Amino acid sequence: MKTTFSARFMQRMALTTALCAAFISTAHADDLNIKTMIPGVPQIDAESYILIDYNSGKVLAEQNADERRDPASLTKMMTSYVIGQAMKAGKFKETDLVTVGNDAWATGNPVFKGSSLMFLKPGMQVPVSQLIRGINLQSGNDACVAMADFAAVARMLSSG
Repeated sequence: MKTTFSARFMQRMALTTALCAAFISTAHADDLNIKTMIPGVPQIDAESYILIDYNSGKVLAEQNADERRDPASLTKMMTSYVIGQAMKAGKFKETDLVTVGNDAWATGNPVFKGSSLMFLKPGMQVPVSQLIRGINLQSGNDACVAMADFAAVARMLSSG
């Protein structure tokens, strides 16, 4: 079979490129310094933080880790997870009404000062679905406390 000049040229170029790429990648593989590839501790603009290796429990990075801090969004995410698991187990439904207690009162609790809220008041009856929305969308600390109280009561009642 007769090949044209351009086809032979393209075949040679492809072969040359492949050989060069193989040579370059193997020639420099020994020169890699793995330690320079691992980034250092990140610069985090936060008053306190901690990063722990899941498998070993070793603290990888921290700043003021022992300083007392108010719960942040991770606590709300975990509360949402626990609520979801309890609902999945049939402990309560989205339509159940939660009576807001004094500890979840937004303006009457100094712990909530300056935080994101649903602005709940003691005695309010709020459906579970609205509190879940308040936790997940508004990041409402008061909604989180109201749901945590409700879930705790539901657990006590179901355990006997």
